[in-house]
Amino acid sequence: MIATFCYELACKHCGRQREWRVSLELLQKKCGAVSTPREFRRLMSNIVREDRLDSHIPDYSAEFDGEDLVLFRSRGTVNAGEQKELFDNTVRLSGPV
Repeated sequence: MIATFCYELACKHCGRQREWRVSLELLQKKCGAVSTPREFRRLMSNIVREDRLDSHIPDYSAEFDGEDLVLFRSRGTVNAGEQKELFDNTVRLSGPV
């Protein structure tokens, strides 16, 4: 479920830029995760590892940038206009972000 929120956020924030850096703390809030910070870090570590192995998050890569930052980067598979359309057409599972 967190990977879905990460995809939505990457669509939103990488729409006009090639990459988006976000702190784990802010990402946890934006995802609406109620887990502890330690558990959220573990979940994100799993997502980053799976993404490295098999491009787990479509159109975007996810990696740690330092200890407390996550970097989402466009894979270049979608242009900015398509990214906005993808975001607009993504089923919203949460409230405003």
